[in-house]
Amino acid sequence: MIRILLWVIVAYIIYQFVFKFLIPLITVSRQMKRQIRDFQQQSGFGQENYRPYNQQHRAPEEKKKDDKVGEYIDFEEIKEK
Repeated sequence: MIRILLWVIVAYIIYQFVFKFLIPLITVSRQMKRQIRDFQQQSGFGQENYRPYNQQHRAPEEKKKDDKVGEYIDFEEIKEK
């Protein structure tokens, strides 16, 4: 008798967990994915337009090479007394 009562309680807890936590979690995650996909399509940010931030705002490589060649300023330390 106690064994059956224990199984009923365990089954009830599993039932509550599945229907009050897992199923709402799955439906909310699907809604969020759908809303994000719809927003990306409306705003024009699809996979074909995607470029990482570093590639969009990168300076030309050739100019950086020219900056290395320049005037060298020699300095001497001044000893204070």
